[in-house]
Amino acid sequence: MTGNSVFDCKQNNFIQCFVFIPINIFICLLLYSIIFFSIQKQIKFTKQIICLLQKIMFFENLQQFIESEVSNIKNIQIDLQYKWIQSQGVLQLSQKLHQCLQIIQLQINLQFNQIGKEGLDEIAKAIVGCKLLNQFSINLESNQIKSEDIQNFSQCLPLCYNLKNLCLDLICNEINNEGALELSTSISQCKNLKSYTLELFCNKIDFEGYFSMCKVLQSCNQIYSIRLLLNQKDKKLTQIVKKSKRLVKQIQN
Repeated sequence: MTGNSVFDCKQNNFIQCFVFIPINIFICLLLYSIIFFSIQKQIKFTKQIICLLQKIMFFENLQQFIESEVSNIKNIQIDLQYKWIQSQGVLQLSQKLHQCLQIIQLQINLQFNQIGKEGLDEIAKAIVGCKLLNQFSINLESNQIKSEDIQNFSQCLPLCYNLKNLCLDLICNEINNEGALELSTSISQCKNLKSYTLELFCNKIDFEGYFSMCKVLQSCNQIYSIRLLLNQKDKKLTQIVKKSKRLVKQIQN
């Protein structure tokens, strides 16, 4: 074999290896995408089946919800995460919620949107208008919500007179000590509330803020189940909560 032939052979092998590696990567990415979307589709299908069996109306599109007849529905789940919804979109959502005259259970996922203060105010008005509502869950994670934005929302919670179960996810926002205290004070004024979950991880709340909040929540004698997701590891906080005679669960990271 001549020198040129050896060189050509090595060059061809190098080119084949160079091409072969990206093709393998491409195939792996393609398979991963197929598996990922297949799992997502299966999760969506499973969720729809569960909703059907439990007589839950499930919406994952704002326009779909707006165009639906909802006056007699008692259980609604609305999943609008990652939809880039702003205050105008929330206004449309809230206007439709005012038509939910028979609703008892409401779950809204607005994770990773930009609803702003106006949007939050509209949601507050809507849930107050749902007179029969006794279970309310809302995910507002990563919406750049500040303490002043949540003021009206907090004040509306005690006006939901039939509310028994409450779940508020406010992870990764901009709520400070003052906002946390106002929120917990409003929750403590919900006379019929029996259990709630409050998630405030990754906000602008320091130890003093959590301390004041836990002191307020400790006085909620009618509530038997509390679940907090905080980002402060401190024995004093745990001791405050454990002094309560009710069933209290505190999750700390």
